[in-house]
Amino acid sequence: MWIETENIFFMRLESEFHSFTMEAFKADFNSVLAEKFKMKWRIYDIDYKPKMALFVSKYDHCLFDILGRHNSGELHAEIPFIISNHNDLKPIAARFNIPFYHIPVTKDSKP
Repeated sequence: MWIETENIFFMRLESEFHSFTMEAFKADFNSVLAEKFKMKWRIYDIDYKPKMALFVSKYDHCLFDILGRHNSGELHAEIPFIISNHNDLKPIAARFNIPFYHIPVTKDSKP
């Protein structure tokens, strides 16, 4: 994902290490690429479970997809809460036992 205004690129990938260790990969990646391009980067072991807040609006299909993947174990992340500018999807959050926060946005309060 590229954030042009900040000149930032985000990428997530998954890999298996068979012929070398993750420590060897880290050292090689850092010396060959990261230092050369002044990259800030991180790599995590499979045991690390990142937190991922969900920001939603009124459409439920994407939320069902994400929560279904999370529920099945396919999405390896913790979802501590869901935030929305509408209450429409609150019942879905309740069904998956995830706290839901409504932050109303109107024409008058929207910058």
